Amino acid sequence: MPRSPTSRASTADAKQCFDADAAFANRARDYVVRLQSGDAHCRACGSASSTSRWRTAREIYRKLNVTLRHADIKAESATTTTCRW
Repeated sequence: MPRSPTSRASTADAKQCFDADAAFANRARDYVVRLQSGDAHCRACGSASSTSRWRTAREIYRKLNVTLRHADIKAESATTTTCRW
């Protein structure tokens, strides 16, 4: 999915922090585990982030004249239960 400039900058900033700061990297990993485990606080934060990304994507796709419904998208984490590791 195309990213907005703000999203791209945030991702780059997070990557720099992840690479430069072991404590940040450990917190990030911990939050991923908590989110995947169903932690209520993390799910709320993830939902807010997802809603923001959805709005950005919807606007980009609208400009491209591409029909995208909310029902058409699925979070990457939704595939976790269907993958065999």
